[in-house]
Amino acid sequence: MTPPHRAADDGPGDRTSDRRVFRWLAWLFMAATAITLLPLWVPMLLAAWFAHLVDPLVDWLARRLGGRRNAASFIIVIGLLLLLVPISVAMVSLVGSAVTFTRKIMASPEWRVALEAIVSDSVGTPKPSGNGAGAVSVTALAEPKQITNMLKEHGTIALDFLGKFFGATSALVVQLFVFFLAAYAFVKDGARQWAWSRDHLPLDARHLDRLHAAFHETGRGLVIGVGLTCAAQAVVSTITYLALGIPRAFLLGAVTFFAAFIPSFGTGLVWVPVAIGLAFTGNSVKAIILVAVGIILISTIDNILRPIFSRWGSLDLPVWVLIVAIFGGFMMFGAWGFVLGPLILRLTREALDIAREERGFAGG
Repeated sequence: MTPPHRAADDGPGDRTSDRRVFRWLAWLFMAATAITLLPLWVPMLLAAWFAHLVDPLVDWLARRLGGRRNAASFIIVIGLLLLLVPISVAMVSLVGSAVTFTRKIMASPEWRVALEAIVSDSVGTPKPSGNGAGAVSVTALAEPKQITNMLKEHGTIALDFLGKFFGATSALVVQLFVFFLAAYAFVKDGARQWAWSRDHLPLDARHLDRLHAAFHETGRGLVIGVGLTCAAQAVVSTITYLALGIPRAFLLGAVTFFAAFIPSFGTGLVWVPVAIGLAFTGNSVKAIILVAVGIILISTIDNILRPIFSRWGSLDLPVWVLIVAIFGGFMMFGAWGFVLGPLILRLTREALDIAREERGFAGG
């Protein structure tokens, strides 16, 4: 039996008070959860985008495996692991070398010397004199001791950059672990998790659906619409540098990838100085070829590929807003700001559209 004093306390006013208290508790716990997960938002964000992008592939593989989605999800995530680890190591090494190379170029006393250094085999090293002093032969470079020293030098650069980029090695390990764990969870049953969140979050389901769509639109737009276009320009430029025998072709290609985020003339920030450096060092024919390829192919491929890739992933932001968001995010949040900046602006735009529509409905 229910005690008499409990029956007396269960009036409409008490139930309303309870609902108000639990509503505030829900918001409080949601804020605490957001603060707790804040250090790990990057791997979880990327994992959610990855799961969304590979969902058609997981469905296809699950059908081939007799409907076993768990097995299909595991295979996809392991495949990503085997692909991502070597690429990450290569990118860390390239970016670390790019930082060192840029510092040496900027330290050149004259701009002409800096441009010549871009296409030179060495930067900041003494030129060999007539008696051979300071020269390093190919045979010497091939000696085990020289190779060991070279590996130590580049390894130190990579580790130093890695430590600065992620804060600490332990933080990188935690982020990678969370990324692959979240990727597997989102790939396996992300739809069910979203359905639960949609039913329990204290927001209108229609508004949550629109924010959810804008969230994934940003991921598709950045990875497919922007990322693949920049990657194509970087590949073409790298092949051109290799064909012309320009040193550090892969390094220049990596720099081209980031410069390509600026439409139309972004890649020119890389190949134009390289062409000028070739002209200054007496390689006029190579300089002319690079200028022709740069104008006809590297810079214009953006106008051809971007509309094609936009069919699978377009971002509903003006180009200039996207550029400001990318570089503003980079200046505010570091390297991850390339992702966070556009995401914040896209969600802000969607939230403002929802607020305007709701205000219009209320006014009517």
